[in-house]
Amino acid sequence: MITFESGATVINGKRRFLYGAELHYFRVEPEEWKNRLELIRQAGFNLVSTYVPWLWHEPVEGQWDFSGDSHPRRNLVEFLALCRDMGFYCIVRPGPYVMSELKNEGIPQWLLDRYPETIALAQDGSLHPTRVVSYRHPVFLALVHKWYERVIKSILPFLVTRGGPVIMFQLDNEVGMLHWVTNTSDHSPETLKHFARYAESRYGEIGTINSDYGSDARDFAEWSEDLNARREREPLKFHWLWADFWRDEFAKYIADLREFASALGVDVPYIVNVHGFKDFSIYSRGVDYPIGLSQLRKTVSVPGVILAGDFYPGRIGYDNAHDIVLSTVLTEALGAPQQPVFSAEFQSGRLSDRPRVSERDLNLITRICVAHGMNALNYYMFCGGDNPDNIGLFGRRHEWQAPIAADGALRPSYWTAQALGRLFATFGDLMCESRKAVDTHIGFYAPYYATETVAWEQPEVASVLGDLAAQREHVHFDGVWRLLCAANIAFGAVDLQAEGALRAADAPTLFVASTQYMDRATQERLRDYAAGGGTLVISPRIPQYDLDGSLCRVLADALSLGEWSERRGFLRVTVLGTDSVFCRQHLVFDGIEPDEEIAFGEAGAAETAGFVRPYGDGKVVVLGVGLTQEYDYALDVMRDVALQAGVTARLSLSSPHLFASERVSDSGSLLFINNPSDAALTTTVSRMGMRALGGHSVTVLAGAGLMLPLDFRIKLDLVVEYSTLEIDDIALVGEDVRLHMRTDGSLSGVLCVRGPYRVAHTSDASHDVQRQGLTTEIRIVARSAACSVELKATPLARAAVAVRADRHE
Repeated sequence: MITFESGATVINGKRRFLYGAELHYFRVEPEEWKNRLELIRQAGFNLVSTYVPWLWHEPVEGQWDFSGDSHPRRNLVEFLALCRDMGFYCIVRPGPYVMSELKNEGIPQWLLDRYPETIALAQDGSLHPTRVVSYRHPVFLALVHKWYERVIKSILPFLVTRGGPVIMFQLDNEVGMLHWVTNTSDHSPETLKHFARYAESRYGEIGTINSDYGSDARDFAEWSEDLNARREREPLKFHWLWADFWRDEFAKYIADLREFASALGVDVPYIVNVHGFKDFSIYSRGVDYPIGLSQLRKTVSVPGVILAGDFYPGRIGYDNAHDIVLSTVLTEALGAPQQPVFSAEFQSGRLSDRPRVSERDLNLITRICVAHGMNALNYYMFCGGDNPDNIGLFGRRHEWQAPIAADGALRPSYWTAQALGRLFATFGDLMCESRKAVDTHIGFYAPYYATETVAWEQPEVASVLGDLAAQREHVHFDGVWRLLCAANIAFGAVDLQAEGALRAADAPTLFVASTQYMDRATQERLRDYAAGGGTLVISPRIPQYDLDGSLCRVLADALSLGEWSERRGFLRVTVLGTDSVFCRQHLVFDGIEPDEEIAFGEAGAAETAGFVRPYGDGKVVVLGVGLTQEYDYALDVMRDVALQAGVTARLSLSSPHLFASERVSDSGSLLFINNPSDAALTTTVSRMGMRALGGHSVTVLAGAGLMLPLDFRIKLDLVVEYSTLEIDDIALVGEDVRLHMRTDGSLSGVLCVRGPYRVAHTSDASHDVQRQGLTTEIRIVARSAACSVELKATPLARAAVAVRADRHE
């Protein structure tokens, strides 16, 4: 039995932090499977994931092999049995699309050759450049059903509900990705039939859509026959209708697959995997990851489906660390209720040998995502291998810079993953109980990312969506959101188009990065949110148009705003007393009272660029400035703006270039301090205005991090109040306790415990003890990269144990 509860995976009644490694059985010789699984187990993993490629198991139509009769690497049954026998949980990913660097993204060649009618068509009627199929073509779905019948028959005995290791089943992979990367949608006749039905469901009457588009079609099927005319007549309106259709179509495709699998006996949760990290030569960014979220956000409405993400940031550093913070937070916001934040493909290597990623990248990426609430991750790829029988898109080799090389050799990243595995094993229960403490929320508006296919040749579309894309990247993602991250103002996210009202009780403050375009319903929700007591911070623009370009001033009129203008260029503004703040755009409002003004341009009050205004039971903070972190003083400006909204960061650090967050629960907290910079940094920490860690400083190595327990109860009578060193093992020896600690970054540290225990011994370290009542502060000077402290129960602790035993009897 597997369920989800408060962001954790519950398997047979026990919460589990899922720590996974991708191992492709078909890329490794069967006699090596046990070795690879043993290495994975020794690194602390409890989960193994694998694709199950259709093209590999049915190379010829109607010829199936899951037991290795035609090739030993086709023995899926033996591989799953081995996973079960070695105590792993398992995720199977049988497509139909698997990508996985395989030819045709894992679809058999015979399918494309024998059933060409299933291949998607570009707008001009030519074959789609990737030859992706029309997902919901009836012929394709019939073939998928046959594939599912065969592959699921082999998987069923291994489901966790039948005593096996398989806890999740992935439906397809990166749905819509091939449309996005080619800017080419599917215009096949079958798809246009679906579009006609969708348009009818949206408009109801043919006369309504004819009026909108100046057409005279007799029915929706006829209206859909000449889409070029519709696009040319109302290009913006058509763009949004087409984008909405595809979000509906993707969800229906997932529902089709889920219905097939469930009818065939699959009764574990289903994964939908989200794409979107984009390669820029030798580095990657997550600025477009929300495109994938936008495409697939409706799939979580399919029963039993959870959302997972592909996280591939490449080299990670101070300038792009916010990419994975935002990807984590937004995946959580759009995921199914109760599900864990999950990355089903989490970078542990790279397909090519450039960019070179290192153990530093694996370490930092993992720590940052876990710090922001991730409770399930699966490293891709964890094991290198090779492609048999010429199935690989990039040739025979599939090395991937993986922690375990194709020949079984261990790369440095293996040992890093193992060290993280020890941490997660030690604090896995606490992580499953805890949630990230947030200071505020950001609003995610999916239409700003509904740009996977754009008719750039149309001037109106190019003008509006080009500006929208620039705004969302430079002054939303790398602006407002980046500044909140780097200022250590911890945030969650809210889907602005989710069903139900936005409630101040759920998100007392809400930062919305906006353009001048926003649909009426969302503007009304934001207005009502402020009226109901919420504090809305909106920047850098105020919406004044609906998405289709028609006038829509719901928010502006609610705030009694007249007209405003926008300055662009090399500009300087004053924000809440900080002068000469550089920006490249800012608004200029008229009619703002002096006591409302918070920002103005170089002309002073004549150029009001920001203001605060009460509305209903709440208020609205407008910062009409395109603020970015080109200069670090912008961090203080963002803190001042947040303070104006009533937001104070829970955590503050004396070193400005560290990222900090906290996960809290009734059993204790975990403080995360991560250093994406290129040099070791030393800091003190304040927590809710009080000094933390006893006022002691900590040193964090470059590209590393610390996960430190706060008020963590080890036993009923023993609490770790704080530690400035990472604790990666807690051993209970009778009534005594042994703590093993890592000393990365500093050979000295402080452990503070509370309870009737004394220090009996330290290994690989000297120590000094200061005791006050039941609180013991142990100053440790280590002689190596690790040390341990043994705490021996005093007579008082033994007496308490005896009393409890008597009561039990």
